[in-house]
This record gives sequence, C-alpha cells and structure tokens, in this order.
Amino acid sequence: MKLALLKKAVLVALACLSCTSCICHRPECARADELIQKNDQLLIKEGYTPAYFSGSYHNTIRHVSKGYITKEHQFATLPTARFFIVEQMEAFAKPFNEEKALHIYLQDYPFSAKNISLQFHFLDQESRPLLYPNFAQINSMQGQVTYYYWDEVTNNPRLAFSERYDQALNSYNKSKLANWKPKLKPTPKIQQ
Repeated sequence: MKLALLKKAVLVALACLSCTSCICHRPECARADELIQKNDQLLIKEGYTPAYFSGSYHNTIRHVSKGYITKEHQFATLPTARFFIVEQMEAFAKPFNEEKALHIYLQDYPFSAKNISLQFHFLDQESRPLLYPNFAQINSMQGQVTYYYWDEVTNNPRLAFSERYDQALNSYNKSKLANWKPKLKPTPKIQQ
C-alpha cells in the first residue's frame, strides 16, 4: 500500500514538473514571444491566421514552430511557392538575429531555417484544403522545405516536391538577380 502511494506521489510530482518546465518566465523567452507575436500581427494583416505555436526554450532558445492557415492566398507554381516560403522564413528569423540581447540565448546564432519550422495551410472558402494545381500546404522544417497537393482520394496531403532550405534560398536569390533591373536616374536636360 505504501509503495503504491509512493509511486502515485512520484508520478504526480513528475507530471507537475513536466508541465511547469514548458512554461518560460525568463526575460529572453518573453522577448522571443514578443517577436513571434509581431510576426503574427504582420501575417494577420496579410490574411493568415495563426493556428499553433510551440518552441524549445530550455537553457537556450533552440527551436520555434508556427503554423498558419489562410483562405486568401494560393500558389500553383513551385517558383511562386518557393519565393513565398523563403521570404517568410527570412522575415521570421530576421528579428531574432537583429535583437542583440537575444544572441547569447539562441542555441544557434544566426537563427536560421534549421531552428524554425513554419507550416502554411491553404484553404478554399469552405475551409477545405485547396486542390491541384494549387499547393494545399507548404512547410519548412529543420532545413527542409516540402510542398504538398491535397489528395482527394486519400483525403491527405500528397508530397509534390521537397528541397533543402539552402537550395530554395539559392533558387530564390538567383531569381531575384535575374529579375533585378538597375534604377535609372533621369538624364539631366542640357541647357542651351
């Protein structure tokens, strides 16, 4: 009887510890949460709804995961989807890297795609996943970007394409360079 009671007490204590260890009250965690909320506010203005959040804030800030849904955006080509996810990842990481006070708390500095997981789910007006040719989901997790179509037969996402984040970033940078045009200054008028 005493052994059973002791086992229950240990289980309750472990459960309490595991729950409270996830709650972070340190200033660097609060600042990281503020940066994430600012990013959320920008995305909300663009028509994205935050769906979930998780993070690994133990001794250092190791990882942040965010998920979003939208009915207002859709991507049907790999280049446009790639452009979108690279810009989102870079915008998400930028404030963490610019916040000098956070640098010592980041497990990896600079904070990058290997420390951030972003998932975007694209829905139609009836809240169903978008169908081919549009992507239903775009994820960037642990340095890997995946693009999914929705499979109506299995009612699950179906992988369309996958690439490392550094490859997506390289393709993004090449396409930006290819489309770059110099800003021309107006030619001054010659007075006679």
